[in-house]
Amino acid sequence: VSRNGDILPDRLEALASERDLRHIEPAFRYRMLVSVTSPNDPYYRDGLLWGLDNSRAHVAWNDGYKGDGVVVAIIDSGIEYDHPDIADNMWRDAKGNFGHDFVLDLPDPRDTYGHGTKCAGIVAAVSNNEPMVGIAHKAQLMAVRIFANGDKYAEEQQMARAIHYAVDNGARILSNSWGGPAASALISQAIAYAQSKDRLFVAAAGNSGRDNDCVPRIYPASYEHENIVAVAAIDEYDTLSRSSNFGRDSVDIAAPGVRIWSTTTRDEGLYVPDDGTSFAAPFVAGAAALLWSKNQR
Repeated sequence: VSRNGDILPDRLEALASERDLRHIEPAFRYRMLVSVTSPNDPYYRDGLLWGLDNSRAHVAWNDGYKGDGVVVAIIDSGIEYDHPDIADNMWRDAKGNFGHDFVLDLPDPRDTYGHGTKCAGIVAAVSNNEPMVGIAHKAQLMAVRIFANGDKYAEEQQMARAIHYAVDNGARILSNSWGGPAASALISQAIAYAQSKDRLFVAAAGNSGRDNDCVPRIYPASYEHENIVAVAAIDEYDTLSRSSNFGRDSVDIAAPGVRIWSTTTRDEGLYVPDDGTSFAAPFVAGAAALLWSKNQR
C-alpha cells in the first residue's frame, strides 16, 4: 500500500494472482453509529433547550454543519460580548471591535439591557463549555446596537444605518427581534439594499396575538421584500403561542418561542428563560446559518 493507505494497482494485481488466496479486498474501517457531535452543555442534556430538539438541529450537527464561517448580525440592544458562553463566537472587525453602537455612535456595542444577548445565545452560544448551546454554535455573532439602555424604542435612522453596517461588514444573516405598526421608507430601502447583496433578513412577527395580514401590520416583518423571513412563535407542542402574531400571507414560518432559556447580561444572572417572537426569530437565523454553512462548502 501507499503511505496514505491507498492500494497500489500493481500490488493488487500481484496478490490476486496468488493461488492460495480465496478473496482479496481493501481493509475497510467502520465507525460506531452514535452521535459524536451532540454538545454536552448541561441545559441541552437536561432538556431545557427543547427548541433545539424541536428544530432537529442535531441532524445538521451530525452531518458536520454548525454555522462555521457564517456571520450573523444581531440588530438589537447589543451583546454582552465577554459572556462566557458567547465570547469565543464573537465577530471582530479589523480593529478588534465586536460591532457598533448606533445609539451613541461608538464602536462598543455592549448590551446593558439583556434582550440582544438572549437573541445572540439562541443563535450561537458556544458548545461544550457552559450551560447553553446555540443552534449554530460555530457561527460568528456581530453586535449591532440600536436600543439605548432600558429603552424599548429605537429611531428609524439608527435602524437603517445598522442594516447597512451589517451588510457592508459581511453579515450573511440579519436577526431582527423588533417591530412596530408603521412602515418606514428608510428601513424598507435598507432591507432592499440587503436583498441586493443576497443577505437574509429574519424578522419577529410580533406579540399582539393578531393577524398580520390585517391592518395595522407589523414592520419590518410585513415588508414584501423577498429576503425577509417573518417568524411566529410556537411552544414545545408545536402550538402557536397565544401572544404570537400570525398571518397566512405575511408570516412565513414558526419557531420555538415559549420558555426559551438563553444567555443574558451578568446583571440578570447570565441565563434566564423568556417568551416571544423575539426569541423565535433567532432560531430561524441560527437554522439559516446551518444551511448557509452547508452550502458554502
